[in-house]
Amino acid sequence: VLLFLATETAMSSHSEPFNRNKLAILIGISFVIFLGIFTNYTQLQSQLRLIAERQTQGEVVDRVEVFKVNYEFVPDNFMETYKMDSVEKADYFDKILEEEMHRQHDGRKKHQNPGGLQNKSSQSTSHPKQKLPSCLQARNDTIAKSSYRKLPTPYINLGFPKMGTSTLHSFFECGGYKSTHFRCSMSMSCAKCTSQSVLHGFPPLKECIDERPSDVFAQLDNGTYFPQLELLDEFVEGYPEATFFLTFRDMEKWYHSISHWPPRKKGPHMDERWQKMNLTGLPAGIGNNVEEFSSWYCGHAERVRSLIDKNPLQTLVEIDIEDHMAGTRMAEMFGVEEQCWGHANVNANIHPELDGDEVGLAMKFHKEKRRDSKQAKQMKGSGLRAGVVHNATSNYSDDGDDGESDDDDYDNNYNEKDEQNGNDGNGLYTDQYEIENERSVSTFRNRSCFIAQKSNITKSQYGQLSTPFINLGMPKMGSSSLHKFFRCGKVQSSHYLCKGNGFDESRTCRQCIVNAIERGDPPLASCGDYDAFMQIDDGSNLPQISHLKEIHEEKPNATFVLTFRPIEDWYRSLSNWPPKKMYASMRDRMQKANIPGFPSGRGKNTDEFAEWFCGHVDNVRNFVAQNPSHTLVEVDITDPTVGDYMAEAFGIKSSCWGHANANPVLKEKLREDEQNERDDIDLVDAEKVDEGESQK
Repeated sequence: VLLFLATETAMSSHSEPFNRNKLAILIGISFVIFLGIFTNYTQLQSQLRLIAERQTQGEVVDRVEVFKVNYEFVPDNFMETYKMDSVEKADYFDKILEEEMHRQHDGRKKHQNPGGLQNKSSQSTSHPKQKLPSCLQARNDTIAKSSYRKLPTPYINLGFPKMGTSTLHSFFECGGYKSTHFRCSMSMSCAKCTSQSVLHGFPPLKECIDERPSDVFAQLDNGTYFPQLELLDEFVEGYPEATFFLTFRDMEKWYHSISHWPPRKKGPHMDERWQKMNLTGLPAGIGNNVEEFSSWYCGHAERVRSLIDKNPLQTLVEIDIEDHMAGTRMAEMFGVEEQCWGHANVNANIHPELDGDEVGLAMKFHKEKRRDSKQAKQMKGSGLRAGVVHNATSNYSDDGDDGESDDDDYDNNYNEKDEQNGNDGNGLYTDQYEIENERSVSTFRNRSCFIAQKSNITKSQYGQLSTPFINLGMPKMGSSSLHKFFRCGKVQSSHYLCKGNGFDESRTCRQCIVNAIERGDPPLASCGDYDAFMQIDDGSNLPQISHLKEIHEEKPNATFVLTFRPIEDWYRSLSNWPPKKMYASMRDRMQKANIPGFPSGRGKNTDEFAEWFCGHVDNVRNFVAQNPSHTLVEVDITDPTVGDYMAEAFGIKSSCWGHANANPVLKEKLREDEQNERDDIDLVDAEKVDEGESQK
């Protein structure tokens, strides 16, 4: 327009008329062009605002979609004026989108997180998400519909921890399949039995299946050793017709999960541990952010796909556990009710907003059970008949870890003082059961075999008792309290696991004893250099009953410990351990184990367990009387003075019993030492609270 005016002005100076019609037309054309540019610009900003809003709500926005929005309204030559290549354009659009997100949601973050809590994944979520590579997206077309409900077993999950392993396990168990998760037997993790099978020249699952036949292996690793990485070739070669699983979830959420598990404030958490372990695909020092962990899993997924694609008989099922259609797909493929699919083990510590889902219901159930527990105690205190007591519970993990730790074990919420008070600690998820008592609660207490005798040792023996100290008590009767007491007193103590000579990994003490006897060796000689053995059984096989003579012959001067607690509490504890339905309860296993003095089929009620316990106490007392080289220390773990008694007998501070008033620094060190000792067993045993977000 300005050029036209200048031209016309110059021409008019040469006596040529000023063309007003041309000017009007030119102004009209300019206005239309301006209006089009303005309209396109406002539409662009509107589209960017919508994309930003979707992204802040957690939706993964395809980067190409952002490009399409921009290129639709902004000509390429507009960008070329800034001499931008494609990478610079991408960064430019990212910057625009990020600025729009911050502008729209400034101040909302504090509203959504009133506690102002920071987390490790906050840094990784500060930029918009890019298009996911195919290796981080589940493919829904790997299984033909003609193969639905015909997929061959075994089903082997090659996914990583915190990626739906518990969800798979629960789904198949709900559908009637025999499924294992982390543990492939009572005494052995899947990680351990797979490595042993390969070491002995067998396919990876050979010794696992021999121990416990299963259709599904939902979690192979133990959090520190990953058979799905280290033995992937052996799995593919050893099971040419197997159905393999590969699970997926949003990488930001997965990183948030592993960087907060276990739910302890000081850590170490999974991500920190993995950074130091030099895993396949994740060298030591790598894993400082979500991008590095995403790259690790991406490489694993591509490797799995490549190997299985080479074998047409094998099947790979890929599942995005956060896909709202995942349950429907799983139901169609495996013929299991869709209701069986649901995210298990949600970490309530990092999902406090959940209410009405599994976590909320579990907490509500837990409160109701604690209320029932108080009522049951009031009945006991009043001397009334117990009648039917429904599932009295408390809020800590019970003593007597038999290798099948409950899900809170890793968090180490165990409260020794509660155990002294005779509580049962069944955790959040316990089986409802009924205890039918046909006689008064106090009846059992009237017999000497149910009462600990402190007169077995004299004051001259205090602090002079000979080692080793060997607990001959029953499972779920204070073995963890004894173990922690001696550890606090600087005594080398084992509990359930024994690191024997020439073995890098822990074995159960029961295995060590039985194997030694079968070889003709002394039972404890290869079980480690311990001064205290506080649990030598595995919950259903009891060397303290079946091999007491052999133990005596090897250790004729050993000090034996025999523990007591109220029989009703003990029976309730056996009936509810482990606290989740991964395995049969310890009570059920004992009924089938055909233990000396307790034939298969016995143990239907409290009375039968009480008679068995009484017989065991009498046998131990008679054995020590016949072999006076031994000293027998009897301990009632519910006695309020038990700490003082143990301190006098063993020369250890009374505060070590239950760690009631322990030095915080010493207490933390004890926990760290114990955790380090049991890392190979406990990491994923309890790895179970946050496997994705719950479906309401």
